[in-house]
Formats: sequence, C-alpha cells, structure tokens
Amino acid sequence: MITGRKPKTAEQKRRVGNPGKRPINGNEPEPGPGPPPMPGHLTEVGRETWAWLVGELEEMRVLARCDVAILAMYCNAWSDYVAAREEIASVGVGGFVLTGGAGGGYINPMMNVAAMREKQLHQCVGELGLSGVARARLNVGPPAKTDDGKDKFFRVVG
Repeated sequence: MITGRKPKTAEQKRRVGNPGKRPINGNEPEPGPGPPPMPGHLTEVGRETWAWLVGELEEMRVLARCDVAILAMYCNAWSDYVAAREEIASVGVGGFVLTGGAGGGYINPMMNVAAMREKQLHQCVGELGLSGVARARLNVGPPAKTDDGKDKFFRVVG
C-alpha cells in the first residue's frame, strides 16, 4: 500500500500551479468522459444507486467511462449493506445478538456483512469524491463553455 498524499493530476498542477517545480507528466492518460454502461449483475437497489450516483458524479464533472469498476463496487456494497441491515432489523430489537440451539447468544452474522460493506463503502466514497473531505481534494475547474449558438440570441442583463 502506498502511503502519503495522493498525487495531483497534470491538469490539477497546471490549474493550481506547480510549487515543487517537478516535471508535469505530459503523457498522462485522459479517460473518456461520460457515464459507463451499467453492469447487468446489479440488484434492484444497486441499479437505483447506480442511477443516482452517476447523476451526482456527472453533475460534479468527475465521471469517466473507465470508472465502471469502482461504481459497481460501490453499488454492490450499498446493496449488500442495505440487505444486511434489513435482515438485522427484521429480527427485532435484539437483532444484534441471536440465540443458539443451546441457549447461548452469538453475534448476528449479518452484523459482520454490514461492517465489511461499511468499510468498502468508506473506501469507495474516498475514491469517488463523495465525502466532504474527498471533495475538498478535488479541483475540477470551471464548467466547460459550450457554443450552442444561444449567445447570438440571449445575453445576461444585470
């Protein structure tokens, strides 16, 4: 595992500056913009999450077609997390601890599933820029201007 700060992209260095004067990678790959295709294996909850998440990331202008794997991981983790929490809630107030055959208590296995998915979600949130801290590290710049011909007919008055 690599430690330390995550490196800035070449575009971020150009926008913000390069105080360390290290060479900027001119050959950095630029993924194609736009939403990736939704994988067919997602559950209903996963598909709903995919639609919401893709919309949010497009609005933030941080989505690329190559993000399919991390998006699918997030959607699967969220789907599993929701299913585990619903299973725990279905047992009732004492759903965290179950009673075994001999009368002894044991932790509901769904608690482990929920905890593992929470950890995976936390990692995905950081990668996708979905938390406040992760967004603070992003630098997407101003929205790209589109020349759709409307400027000929409309102007801002103010």
